[in-house]
Amino acid sequence: MLTNNITQPTAERREPEEPISNRRARREEFQRTIAILAEPFPHCFVVDKRAAHRPLKVGIHADLVATGLVTPRECRNALVVYTGRLQYQRAVAAGGPRFDLDGNVVGEVAADQIEHAVAAVARLEGKVIAKADTLRKQKAARTAARERATQQEDASLNPRKMGVSKALSVENKPERPDCLPPPRTPPSPPSDRAPRRLGLSDLKRAAVERRNGGAP
Repeated sequence: MLTNNITQPTAERREPEEPISNRRARREEFQRTIAILAEPFPHCFVVDKRAAHRPLKVGIHADLVATGLVTPRECRNALVVYTGRLQYQRAVAAGGPRFDLDGNVVGEVAADQIEHAVAAVARLEGKVIAKADTLRKQKAARTAARERATQQEDASLNPRKMGVSKALSVENKPERPDCLPPPRTPPSPPSDRAPRRLGLSDLKRAAVERRNGGAP
């Protein structure tokens, strides 16, 4: 049977080396038990951990076992998870009445229970903030890793790209003036007049000029 201070549940001791898959399976089992209890007792239990909760009657563990819906072990584990929720601890920290399975008011939240719940809320909210910060850092790390991978890929591809670009630029680059061949002289247009044929007198004069060393 649970102690009177239902806001201080004690979870079953687990082996430190318990695999994550086992812990996940246990949590799912506890959530199924909570869902089983929420169906016939909606005034006491809610499935959604983000919904508003009500402080439970002290000793409600015995009432639940008496219904035959759950075993003592299932009931204990479900209550540990349920009363450990942030929304439940906020409800206890606010004070006020406690409720039985039928939704009837049975007792009030004691002052020391309120004090304990306030500390529990601060602790749970701190975990929520820390988890959100961890997720944010993990996301930033993944983003940075992707950016580094992209930069490394670009760096590995750039030399080839630069080589191709350089080759293309060399092929398309105009030659320097000193490397260019001399300009070609365009051929003279053909003359309309036919060359004059040398006569006999011209030939004799040319022969005389050759004998005289070019003088007439």
